[in-house]
Amino acid sequence: IMDKNIENDVELKNHDGIFILYLNTDENRFNPTSVNKIHDALDIVEAHKGPTALITVSTSPKIWSNGLDLDWMGDSAQGEAAILISDFIKLCGRLIVFPCPTIACISGHAFAGGCMFSFCHDYRFMVKGKGFICLPELDLNMNLPRGMSTVCQVKCNPEVFTELIYGKRFTAEEGVQNKIVHKACNKKTLFEQCFTFAKEKLDRGVNKKTLKELKYQAYHECYEACQSGDLVVDVKPVLRAKI
Repeated sequence: IMDKNIENDVELKNHDGIFILYLNTDENRFNPTSVNKIHDALDIVEAHKGPTALITVSTSPKIWSNGLDLDWMGDSAQGEAAILISDFIKLCGRLIVFPCPTIACISGHAFAGGCMFSFCHDYRFMVKGKGFICLPELDLNMNLPRGMSTVCQVKCNPEVFTELIYGKRFTAEEGVQNKIVHKACNKKTLFEQCFTFAKEKLDRGVNKKTLKELKYQAYHECYEACQSGDLVVDVKPVLRAKI
C-alpha cells in the first residue's frame, strides 16, 4: 500500500531499504526546486547501508511526469531556463548509473522529460489503459540536447527510438512489446507489483560501488553526455503537447 499523507512536492519514504520517491504535484514537472529535492532524496538512498532499492511513484491520478516545468521556464530569463535544462539532464545522468535497483512505477502519462526520467530507471512498470510514454518534441518544434537524446537511445533499439522521435505514444502494452516497459499492470496491482519486484532485487543494492561502476561502464557515453552541461539548442517559447 502506498504511503498516505504525502505533504511535500517531493517526498521520500523508507520501507526497510525499499525507498519510495513520491512525486506529489498535478503534473510532476521539473523545476530547480524539485530537481534539488530529488537530488537530496537520492543522497539519502545512496548513503543507505545494506540492501537498497528505489521506486519512483506519482500521486497524480493522471500524470506520472510531464517533464520540465514550462510555466517556470516561461516566467524566467532564458539563461535560467537553460540552466534548468542542464541541471535536469545532469539529474538524469546521476539516476542512470544509480547504485541500487531503480523502478519507475508509471501510473499515467510520461511525456517529454517525464519519458526521459522514466528511462533513467532500470525498470519500468506501467499501468494498462491509462497514459502514454511519449517524446512530443517534434510536435513542439523543439530540439533535444544530446544528453536528453542519449538517455532514451541507450534504453531502446534503433527502430523504437525512431518511433519515439516521431512522437509515437506508447501504451503500456506497446511498451512491453517494444521492450521499453518491463511489465504492464492493472491499476489496482501496479504499486504492489513494483514493491514485490523491488523486494526481489533488494540484495542487488548492497554492493553499491560495484553496481555503480557496472552501470557506468554500460552507460558511460550517456552519463558523460548528461554531465557535460552542453546545450546545443536554444530555449524556444513555451509550447505544450496536447495529451
